Parts: sequence; structure tokens; C-alpha cells
Amino acid sequence: MPSGDTAVAGPARATGRRDGAHRVIRGLAEVLLTLGVVLVLYVVHELYGTAVTARSAQASASAALDDAWRAPVAAPPVVGEPIARLRIPAFGPDWSYAVVEGTDRPELAAGVGHYAGTPLPGQPGNVGLAGHRVTHGAPFDGLGTLRSCDAVVVETRDARLTYRVLPLASEVRAWPRERARRAECADVAAPEGVYAGLTGREVVRPTETSVLDTVPGRPAEAPASPQRLLTLTTCHPRFSARERLVVHAVLTETAPRSGREES
Repeated sequence: MPSGDTAVAGPARATGRRDGAHRVIRGLAEVLLTLGVVLVLYVVHELYGTAVTARSAQASASAALDDAWRAPVAAPPVVGEPIARLRIPAFGPDWSYAVVEGTDRPELAAGVGHYAGTPLPGQPGNVGLAGHRVTHGAPFDGLGTLRSCDAVVVETRDARLTYRVLPLASEVRAWPRERARRAECADVAAPEGVYAGLTGREVVRPTETSVLDTVPGRPAEAPASPQRLLTLTTCHPRFSARERLVVHAVLTETAPRSGREES
């Protein structure tokens, strides 16, 4: 006959194991709940917190740009300082960003950045601009919605430059007919010669920096009289940096910096 102590030892150990398991489960649940809260707070900060700081930084950059344009002499580009103003009418009449020199994290936190080493707006070659698609105000969130011949207006100290998106890949074959049908496309010819094959929109790997070359995608080409192009880049797909969405446009009009923008 087992003693009383021995008789209750088995159930007591089982109860202790169950209590220990419950404590472990509760601990894991608390850890997961904490991680979930932290993740939610991080997402909220990335989507909304960075938008608030971006608006403040953009307001400062825009004011600094106005001050720079009032100065009697133009200053050379300095990383972090505004150099131009970008307007994309398809994004709405109030869509406007001061463009700062540089495309590292601090510069893009203010909105839109100019790739150092690419020409300045209006110059021959391929002007490169970058912007976030989701965070920091998401200035380029709508980049994938741009259609061929949509205007991309860049204001500099002295000029208003209208670039228009090149024909999309699906439009190239019938572009002469499409171009004749749409008045805004009158000055947008399908690229030819060394630029043949260049289209208004493409998706590339982040390492394919050749999209910013004088002849996008052809780093070895250096034509004597390069076209005046504009290339806009952002992350793709949304909420990911796996690829880059790229939009190419060509300069079609240069006018004094006054009056309302092209539509």
C-alpha cells in the first residue's frame, strides 16, 4: 500500500507541469502582443509620422527655394539644398514639390531628390529624380498611373520646362496613329537611333542604374547631341524595395518661369 505522500505525488507533478506550460504560453502571448503593438506603431510611424516630418521639411525646402530664386546670382547645387520645383498636373492642381540635390535618405525625407551626377533640369542628357512611393509623404505614389504624353513640369530659376512621358511599350507599334490622335502628343516622337527601344515606363532591379545614363539602358552610348530626357524612379511594388518603377519623359517645351503649368 503506497503511503499518502506517495499517492499524491504523481497528480501534483502533473498539475505543476500544466501550470508551468500555462505560464510559458502566457509569456509567449505577452511577447507576441508586445511585438504586435511595436509593429503597428512602426507602421503608423512610417506611413503617417514620416509624412508629418516630410511636410515640415518640404515647407522649409520650398521657402528656401523661393529665397534662392530671389538672390541676384544663382548658386551651384549643394547636397540637401533645393534646386527646382516639380509639378505633375495629373496628380492634381496642388501637387508640387521642391526638388533637393541628392537622393540619400536625408534628402528623400524631404520629398523629391535629384540624382547627383545627372544633368540639371533642361540640360542635354538624362535628368534623374527619385521619390518615395509610400513613406515620407509618398510623393511618387502615383508614378505608375502616368500615361504617355502626361506632362511633368520642372521649374528652375529662369524657366518652366515641360517634359512629356514617352510612349508605353504597348503603344510603340501604333504610335504614329496614336500621336496624331492626341494633341498633347504632337511633340512626343517614338525614340529612334541609339534611343530606340526606350519607353515611357519600365520596372528594373535596384542595381540597374543604367536607367540614369545619357541613353537609358545603354551605358556605353554617348551621342554627340543627346536628347533632353527626364527619368523618375521609385520603389516597386508598393511597400517593397524589391524593384524600381521607372518613368522616362522627353523635353517638349521651354518657357519663362511664369503663367500656369501645362496640363
